[in-house]
Amino acid sequence: MTDPVTQQPAVEPSPEAAELVVLKAAHQEILVKRSKDKARIAELEIASIALQDKATKAESAAQDALTGAPLRRMAAIVSDVPELFLSEFGKHYAINADKDGNISVNSLDGKPAIDRDGKPVEFTPHSLYSLLASQAVVAGGAKDARSKTFAVLMKYFGASGAAGTQGSNRVVAKKTPFQFGLK
Repeated sequence: MTDPVTQQPAVEPSPEAAELVVLKAAHQEILVKRSKDKARIAELEIASIALQDKATKAESAAQDALTGAPLRRMAAIVSDVPELFLSEFGKHYAINADKDGNISVNSLDGKPAIDRDGKPVEFTPHSLYSLLASQAVVAGGAKDARSKTFAVLMKYFGASGAAGTQGSNRVVAKKTPFQFGLK
């Protein structure tokens, strides 16, 4: 006996099944697009980081040109050991340049450094010496450790007193030339 072959009637796809196929295809397209977008975002983030690095380098180069180079030149002028001077100066002060390129000396909290007369300190050798090496006298007449350090590190930039007289009444003795040989 043979088993009768049972034929299954052809099943028509239901509208829900057709919609499910369309949704699966749309979902697959969205997943592919999402992975492409993630890759593009990663590329853009890398490019953004590279641009930020370039901008940071450019900003630091500009800052060095505005303030770093003048500070190094000043350190070479006012000190025999400019590296040590810069190290000590950086512990207490900073310099800033305004839009016009004028350089000012500021304390680390951003306030302008003030001299004995209550005026902002100029960025000149004499003013820096006055601020750093000779100004910091504490009660009792003793200099604080910071001014002692800068007094050792810096060359003196004050008046020598020799040019203080005008039109002096000093008489210069007349020198007689030496005569050699017979007269």
